[in-house]
Amino acid sequence: MSSNLWGDRPPATASSQIYTYISRLRKLLGPAGTYIVRRQPGYALSLGSARFDHEEFERLSRMGHTALTNRRFEEASRHLAAALRLWRGPALANVTEFLAANDGPWLEEARMRALEARIEADIELGLHARLVPELTALVESHPVRERMRTYLMTALYRCDRQADALEIYQQGRHVLAEQLGVDPGHAMNTVFQGILEGDPVLARSTTGAGPRAVTTNAWSRVRPAMLPPDVADFTGRHSELEVIETLLRAGTTGPAGPEAPGVSVRAQRPTCALGSPVAITGMAGIGKTALAMRAAYRCLDVFPDGQLQVDLGGLDERPKDPGQVLAWFLRALNTDESAIPDSIEERIQLYRSRLAGRRMLILLDNARDESQIRPLLPGAAGCRVLITSRCSPTALDGVSLIEPGPLSVQEGLELLSRVAGEARIQAEREMARRLVELCGGLPLAVRIAAVRLHARPHWQVASLVVRMAAARGHLDELRTSDLDVRFGIQQSYRGLEPRVRRALCLLTQLDVPDFPLWAAAEILRMPHEEVEDVLEALVDARLLSFVAGAGGTTTRYRLHRLVRIFGREAAGIEASAAPEFAVVLDRALNAWVRRGHEAQAAPVRDGERWLEDEKSALVALFRQVRGAGKSSSAWELGQSVARFLDRCAYPDERVVPLGPALGTARIAPRNRRRSAHAHDSHRR
Repeated sequence: MSSNLWGDRPPATASSQIYTYISRLRKLLGPAGTYIVRRQPGYALSLGSARFDHEEFERLSRMGHTALTNRRFEEASRHLAAALRLWRGPALANVTEFLAANDGPWLEEARMRALEARIEADIELGLHARLVPELTALVESHPVRERMRTYLMTALYRCDRQADALEIYQQGRHVLAEQLGVDPGHAMNTVFQGILEGDPVLARSTTGAGPRAVTTNAWSRVRPAMLPPDVADFTGRHSELEVIETLLRAGTTGPAGPEAPGVSVRAQRPTCALGSPVAITGMAGIGKTALAMRAAYRCLDVFPDGQLQVDLGGLDERPKDPGQVLAWFLRALNTDESAIPDSIEERIQLYRSRLAGRRMLILLDNARDESQIRPLLPGAAGCRVLITSRCSPTALDGVSLIEPGPLSVQEGLELLSRVAGEARIQAEREMARRLVELCGGLPLAVRIAAVRLHARPHWQVASLVVRMAAARGHLDELRTSDLDVRFGIQQSYRGLEPRVRRALCLLTQLDVPDFPLWAAAEILRMPHEEVEDVLEALVDARLLSFVAGAGGTTTRYRLHRLVRIFGREAAGIEASAAPEFAVVLDRALNAWVRRGHEAQAAPVRDGERWLEDEKSALVALFRQVRGAGKSSSAWELGQSVARFLDRCAYPDERVVPLGPALGTARIAPRNRRRSAHAHDSHRR
């Protein structure tokens, strides 16, 4: 309680002062049944049959604002006037300075909002002549409150005092410039222009059968066009754009759209109903926002009523509250501030009502999850919602998911050329290809590399390749201005449970391009059910992806090269995983060797499919084991695979490259393989 009165520095006599205050309050309480009781850590006030002024003010004010929104002006004026009569002087008079400074301003602002709403209702009722003295005093006491000045200008104009109304505007313009250094806002300027032009609409009240006269919303007469600028050097994604455009332009219920080659499109329902949302998902830096922006600009012609856009800050420490976003959107849809409901339920209803009959595009960028998205979905069939999110919002009804992958080398080279200069990239084309590979085809990483080259014309492409190829500082090279690959991955990593972070740090110690579930279970020392949950959590965080095995027998998991680098950085500060780092390689080696022995004992066809799945991982693991100085382990792995190949009917073009890659020349000649294959076929 003392912190509410004095903040962090209560006086030494705080307890005795509070006791004195409570004692005085108890004597002042009048109605029967109203009393104060001690309740740790403070006191509780029981009202009985009495009413608390502030609660009554909020109730009446809320009713008045709702009536004003629905253009029931007499009712609005009555409720708001009743709310204002509960004020008997300034709020929190004779309290501590800290309490007055902390809680006083928002109470006063609530009173001013109710007062402005009541005045608006009275103006609409044609009571402008009666309002002029009151408004004159209010403008005098609140000179920078533009809304009051706008009402006074309107009231004077309706009283045939155009010159006085224009003078009030000029005075306001000077006050705003001198005190705040700003020009009048849109509302003041609109009324000023209406007075100059003799606008007949401004001269009429609602009771005179004209439309609402006072314009207090900066978005009035403005078609919302919130999309940020399109990405000028956007590259590739032709198939994804075609699919998204088809979905956004869909005019009737039908298929979710064509699935173009190389594009992952998943519909949550078999059909994409009119107005169903489209979500672009993927890891940090994959280019979700740029893709959404380009798709939106390609479809502007089918959304004549404009676009709403917001960055929801899904992975920020404080993501945007849907209720706050609804207030922004309602203002953009020409809803007066006083007419915006307090509860989120009413805001949702008003928002959807405002969108009814309109054809608008709503872009929800960087969404956290479905709970943040749902309140912002329109009910209107003519509107479309385009979402970007690292999570897959599959719980949204009818959603179509677009999952773009990394850029191809050719697309990466094109992006480098557009930003850093085509001649420069062509002159060092092989180095540029290597640069795209080091970026893992991640659009954000490629763009940062291109921007750095553009900013340093004296650099060769090879210089940046050398810097990035170094084990240390790889991610340091992928940072410039407000673009930072590490920060994007870190946001996803920060939201993980400790056991999932530990798993990522351990798995990133391996160089294998992808791995199966059984290998992860061995490395992490977890039961299969638990490790599957952990891997799924990494997939949901877009730090891990699925990939089909070459042999078609298993689903495998793949780490992006930049996530692997980040994971190794993070391992340095993950104390829970530190003791296991030294044995990760041994665990992985044991897992693959043991599975290799099992595959040798299986029917040949099953063994061949297993080897098809695992050969890339085996080659990478062999190189890592050998590079770590584990010669005997490397030899054992190579010989194990060689024995396996002896009995397989692999064609030469598949077998021969594996020999040097696994450090062995012990590959059976073709006729011996054929004999082994015939023998095993006979066994089968």
